[in-house]
Amino acid sequence: MKKRLVSFVLMLLLVLTPLTSFAQSERTLENVADSPKALSFKTTTLDGKPYSSDAIKNYDLVVLNVWAEWCGPCVWELPFLQKIYENYKNVLVLGLWWGDSVEEALETANEAGVKYPLIHSTDALDKYLWASKYIPHTIFFDRNGKEVGKMVVGSMDYNSWKQTIDERLAMLSADDPTIIDQPKNANVKSGSKAKFTVKVKEKGVTYQWFRKAPGAPDWTELPGETKATLTVVATKANSGTQYFCRVRTAEGGEANTIAATLTVKIQSPAIKTQPKNLAAKSGKKVKFSVKASGPKLTYTWYSRAKGETEWNPVPGGNKNSVSIVASKANDGTQYYCKVQNQDGSVDSTVVTLTVTPEVPTIKTQPKDAKVKIGGKAKFKVKATGKNLTYQWYYRTSETGEWILMKGETSANLTVVATADKIGWQFRCLAKNTDGQAYSKPATLRQK
Repeated sequence: MKKRLVSFVLMLLLVLTPLTSFAQSERTLENVADSPKALSFKTTTLDGKPYSSDAIKNYDLVVLNVWAEWCGPCVWELPFLQKIYENYKNVLVLGLWWGDSVEEALETANEAGVKYPLIHSTDALDKYLWASKYIPHTIFFDRNGKEVGKMVVGSMDYNSWKQTIDERLAMLSADDPTIIDQPKNANVKSGSKAKFTVKVKEKGVTYQWFRKAPGAPDWTELPGETKATLTVVATKANSGTQYFCRVRTAEGGEANTIAATLTVKIQSPAIKTQPKNLAAKSGKKVKFSVKASGPKLTYTWYSRAKGETEWNPVPGGNKNSVSIVASKANDGTQYYCKVQNQDGSVDSTVVTLTVTPEVPTIKTQPKDAKVKIGGKAKFKVKATGKNLTYQWYYRTSETGEWILMKGETSANLTVVATADKIGWQFRCLAKNTDGQAYSKPATLRQK
């Protein structure tokens, strides 16, 4: 109540005092940095919402007004500043608070119809808060955080504010490019291309695009992105990223576009049809398949042998299906597929291959051959089983050691009878991945 009374008295004094006595144009303290990055901060509004200097890129002029709820001249000019905020769409008014009670400050601003942001001071803003020993005082910036004109100390009515704003807008470099079309926010599906475009009135300008990822503290220059249009491939990673373009003229003027935001509709893979367990006889070819939805999918199949713990990529398993030749070795082997794209990955269910082995069985044994010296003896074997291979052996007596016959790898064997071979025995080994079987020996006899 006491503060309200003081404010009321101050306002009465204001009415009785010429406005010019409150509108001093000279700076009292010289501690405000003249730098493109001078106005850079993160803070909160008086009602607790986050707020940062990123917002200034969307305006040509920023009006940073230092005020307090106990300051009569400050409160008196609040409606005029609100009117400036409403009437100048390219001007941002910020109320930098220097008061005692947030509750009273919000109540005062509400009574004055204030809709522009009211913010707390921070370490980065203190230099502006203390730029003068008087309040209200106001400092002006362009969209780059660079000061425009001198600080104003004291309060003003609407017409004085309008004149001051018009003067500051005119102070913006005449060499600065005129932006006709600003880049627009883009909302696209992941994997699609988003385009941000700026259009300026002048010819012969240069462009440089910048980005800021969600949560990043600073803007980053995009190397090589020096055209009027920036093309970005939308991904889960860059959703929420902001982009703006800095345009420069040959005379050295520059202007920043507003920041446009990329919103990406995430399209992570989803498996529609899972692979199934398969059973097959040894030697048969089986196929595990998966069906998935999502853009630009890649597939990787993995296997784990029975009794093992580690998964290993299946050679050639980079499609939505993988073919496996069933064998005794991969009986009980498990398989699954990892489906990926730039937005994420998903694993299929784990499936098992059950194999019925087909060990070779000799159905027709070779028979003894009785031929004349110089004649040809033929031995023949017949076996069952998949993917069989054959190898013949001989021994010179019934108790001799079996010796491999090089090159004799078919089911039929032809031997030219000579005197030294009479009495020799021959047998065949039928073999596949599931096992092997020897035929009975057959003897070469002289006719």
